[in-house]
Amino acid sequence: MKYLFNPKMLVLMFLLQIFTPSYASNNFCGKGLLPEVNNIAEFNKIIKVISKNNLRRLYKTLKKKPLTPQEKKLLKRALSFGVILYTYRYSKALCLYGKEKKIPAVDDGMRFPIPTIENKLYHANQCIFASLGENPPFTFKTEKRTITINNSAYGSVLVIIHPKAIENGWATLQAGAEYIDLSNMRKGNKSIYFTTNTIPISLQDREGFTKQVFAQEDWNTAMALMLIESLREKSKKVQEELIKQLLLARNRHEFLTITMKNFLGYLEVKLNKAIPIEAIQAIMLNKTDYEHFKRCPGFDAWKHKVKVLPILGRGSP
Repeated sequence: MKYLFNPKMLVLMFLLQIFTPSYASNNFCGKGLLPEVNNIAEFNKIIKVISKNNLRRLYKTLKKKPLTPQEKKLLKRALSFGVILYTYRYSKALCLYGKEKKIPAVDDGMRFPIPTIENKLYHANQCIFASLGENPPFTFKTEKRTITINNSAYGSVLVIIHPKAIENGWATLQAGAEYIDLSNMRKGNKSIYFTTNTIPISLQDREGFTKQVFAQEDWNTAMALMLIESLREKSKKVQEELIKQLLLARNRHEFLTITMKNFLGYLEVKLNKAIPIEAIQAIMLNKTDYEHFKRCPGFDAWKHKVKVLPILGRGSP
């Protein structure tokens, strides 16, 4: 694999700085991850190059063991069914969405708190976080308690997003804080996941994190390859049963529900600053949240997207 900070990549970064139109160096989701890159257009061009390298590496890893006929069928099905892009939000932010006709990257108690270290790594407070696939709950210990994070921690409002209606998204295999925290703990240090203190983030930390980055145009392929990779990690009995279920799935919904309930691939998606109303396919609410939302100014613009559900369970958005 060609890494981000090799000489050829540095030349690419230099050329992009010359030939990319000048933009104000405002903060954006991703700023800081690539040193010396100060505008989102340049950032997105380089992320696409990095993503293709990471995709080749993922495919090369799978090819160490030839794909079986069943794996080839699954890969074809996964590529044809595509992905579901979704995010969980706090219900207290619903009136803000009604007013602004978008879902903004607010950071005033209306969303899950962002670890300090993620802001330092890539200005995470400028991001809307979403998911592809489902991630097993992440548990870590602090001096005072054990904390488990899963999708239910991010709010009771489920938002389904049109992947093709957004631009400049990027995704990673792990959350930035999780990556840095685990790297830090491997060195014998204590967890700093939710502390206000942080540790210096080195060039090596940033380079390591970019090795798991995938650009929006590569999400579908990356998730399909990770499906095969995840199945290979299961026991033979479980693997055979899941392959059977996936090949018998009658439609896209059934297929993706099986992959999500069994944690067969996951990417944490970062979207820059806001999701416009046009990019939102559906907002799924419980009855209590719906009653709150329909009293908000601007609700009429959203009501055709709202679906009321009694319980929002994990695994099948």
